[in-house]
Amino acid sequence: MSLVIAALVPLIQVSAVAAEPASEAQAQQIPTLTHAEAVAELKRLQSEQDNVKQLASSASGNVKLGDLHDTLKQLDDDVDALTAALTPQRAQLQAQVDLLGPPPEAATAGAATPARPRARPPRRKPPPW
Repeated sequence: MSLVIAALVPLIQVSAVAAEPASEAQAQQIPTLTHAEAVAELKRLQSEQDNVKQLASSASGNVKLGDLHDTLKQLDDDVDALTAALTPQRAQLQAQVDLLGPPPEAATAGAATPARPRARPPRRKPPPW
């Protein structure tokens, strides 16, 4: 039995080492965004969306549907790019949340605090001198 384990250990280590370069290569291909960059990009996309809404609801009717379609297509592509850039960070955060486990139940959280505050001891009357 120990001979079989001794034979399998080098194979396990080799396969683990072989898997590392692929994950490192994948990590290098995906651009990561800082929080500030993601917020700035989201605000830019929201302003573009507002511009599209204004164009679509203009009373003059001078809007060319082809131009509106091209603008919407570009907006859709930009949203997809932002989503793709944030997906690895979201997965990492979800893994950390999963590691923490579910939140404590309300019954166990309430057991740490007393049901009612302690009553004060009664005041003693001063001596009748």
